[in-house]
Amino acid sequence: MLTRKSVSRLMPQLHRTKRLHACSKRRSASLKELYQGKADMSGKRKRSLIPRWQGHFRKRQRLYSETLDPDQPQWDKLPDLVVVSIFSYLSLSDRARMALTCRRWAGLYHAPGLWKKASVDFCSHRLTNSELKCLYRHSQHIRSMEIILWKNFGFNNKLSLKHVPQLVKVLSCSELNDLDLGCLRVGAHGRNWPTASLTVSTLVNFLTSQKRLKTVKLSNLRIEEEEGLTILSALAAQNQMSVSTLDITSLFQKSAKLERKFVNVMSVFTNLTEFHINYSYISDDLVEGIATRCGKSLRLLTVDVHHNEPHHHTVKISSWKHFKRSCPSAQVIFSLEYINSYSEIRMILTPGIPLNTLNVWTGYDVEDDRRLPQILVDIGCNFSDHLVNACIQLDNRDTAVYHELLFLAKRCKKLASLDLTAIVELDAVKRLCKLRDENKIGLDRLHLTMADTFGENNTEQESAIEELKAICRDIIAKTGVDYQFMLS
Repeated sequence: MLTRKSVSRLMPQLHRTKRLHACSKRRSASLKELYQGKADMSGKRKRSLIPRWQGHFRKRQRLYSETLDPDQPQWDKLPDLVVVSIFSYLSLSDRARMALTCRRWAGLYHAPGLWKKASVDFCSHRLTNSELKCLYRHSQHIRSMEIILWKNFGFNNKLSLKHVPQLVKVLSCSELNDLDLGCLRVGAHGRNWPTASLTVSTLVNFLTSQKRLKTVKLSNLRIEEEEGLTILSALAAQNQMSVSTLDITSLFQKSAKLERKFVNVMSVFTNLTEFHINYSYISDDLVEGIATRCGKSLRLLTVDVHHNEPHHHTVKISSWKHFKRSCPSAQVIFSLEYINSYSEIRMILTPGIPLNTLNVWTGYDVEDDRRLPQILVDIGCNFSDHLVNACIQLDNRDTAVYHELLFLAKRCKKLASLDLTAIVELDAVKRLCKLRDENKIGLDRLHLTMADTFGENNTEQESAIEELKAICRDIIAKTGVDYQFMLS
């Protein structure tokens, strides 16, 4: 109920509203005359008629235009195709924030080209319902999918396993070409974990529904052997002809009991061009089977050897010769990590392997093995016809490398790149540089990390290093090679 006291309180506000309304009418009429050119006013009068917020906006716009670099492209002038290509590298949460910037970017958020490649990292954040709905909406456009589920945190692993079934159901409508499952540690906490079997069964159903997969990366899953074979069987059931790149390094710990079953599953794939595998999976039957079924298409075979995995077996020379005849254009890459015994390295590197690239790291806790420099001689004798790149790190504390390095460089005519970390005699490096200067070797890239053998004679050491640098400068000036060396 209005009283006299309340009305008296409202009167000042009412009068103020009337004055503002009249002022706005006069301002709008003056502005209309100003825009139509009928009014003749001074500059000060004109500026007073313009609202204050418009003046601030124009001032900020002028300052922004003055600070812009004319050589750099502006976002508003970039084509939609370029903007979509840039935003395709963002995560799902960053794409959602991008859509809130302006209307144009909100429209590009739903562009089909933006959703050809998607990545879900459960370790960084939990998947929200809005992101799941957006993935479901654009699932028909997704062709490449990367799922990261574990990064050394068992806590995040449990949360990730709960969201995997939801994500797989969302992606059931998509037709993927590339699939990357990063570090799914199912079974690492025990086979009685109820979410482990659920995730494996869900993945099996999902792989069965996909029929156009070309690149599949299942590395570092470290699941149980039976579950890994089940996943590979589901993958081979629908994609034995379409899969061209397969990465199963550290997929599971293979045992001798299921070796025949593993070979039978791998024999289904007939169109592999790149195959990444652990040495523990390698056997005579597997090498011959891959060579027979994928001989025409195989271009790359990478084998990883780790000291924690079984590696005390040898593949026959006849199997590698059959592989060489069936796959003449295939490149073979071996990577040995923490293998610090000469006998074990010799057992793994069987003569007859068409080895193109070799990476050897013996580690730092090497027992007293004076035969480690002999590895260079064995490499030169066994792989001289194919070896192109070599990266060797030896912990040879007792015996320095001298003649072994020269023998490797002379014997391997195709060797173009060598990274060597070992105790090397400086005289051997000098002779190697002279051989390259005389075109007796074809080594175009040489990076050496070596230790001196002069002891406390610093004068002789410095003079030898300066002489070596002068030789390298002359060779680089003549041939343009990449020669670098460091002293440890």
